[in-house]
Amino acid sequence: MIEMGLVGPTEDTDTRGRILTAAAAQFGERGYASTSLRAIAGAVGMTPPALYWYFESKQAILHALLHRTLFGFLEAVETDVVGPGPEDKLRQFVRAHVRRGVEQPRIGPYEAFFGVRQLAPFLDEDERAELVAGQRRHLDLLRGMLREGIACGCFRELDVTSTAFAIMSMCDYIMSWWKPTGPIGPEELAAQYEDLVIRMVRSQSA
Repeated sequence: MIEMGLVGPTEDTDTRGRILTAAAAQFGERGYASTSLRAIAGAVGMTPPALYWYFESKQAILHALLHRTLFGFLEAVETDVVGPGPEDKLRQFVRAHVRRGVEQPRIGPYEAFFGVRQLAPFLDEDERAELVAGQRRHLDLLRGMLREGIACGCFRELDVTSTAFAIMSMCDYIMSWWKPTGPIGPEELAAQYEDLVIRMVRSQSA
């Protein structure tokens, strides 16, 4: 048995957070398959046996990391979508998706949605299903506001699913080119994408 002494809830949570942050950096630098528990433990300044106090395996670390990253992102975006109308909601959705995406800590070189797609194959089927359900929740939120906008005449007639995926793709792959040190800041970037999306879906009569 590992002798760890008394660990309070706050200390336990902080240590788990440091492990996940270190794992994200290691996965980004070495790749998941080439990252050992020893390397993660060393990055946090603990021994591999001590690491098992917090996570039972490298896969458990990956699952916790992807869960924290994805669902933290989803909740942050959903909090910002308050309406009242479908165009307001879509603007808020796009702005929040872009801004939260670029400001969120990355999984190595990956942002939230892309990171889940790239790393989820290393998880068990039920763990992958949990993450897929989260992504679908996000997609359904977007499809719902598109349908609402079409119904009230704010948005033109369009295929809801393909349009939703197009919008998601636009927002998701910003991290493939955007740099924090570049000339465009998060707020300006979010405003540009918001305008692009609204122009794409708005009815000519709106």
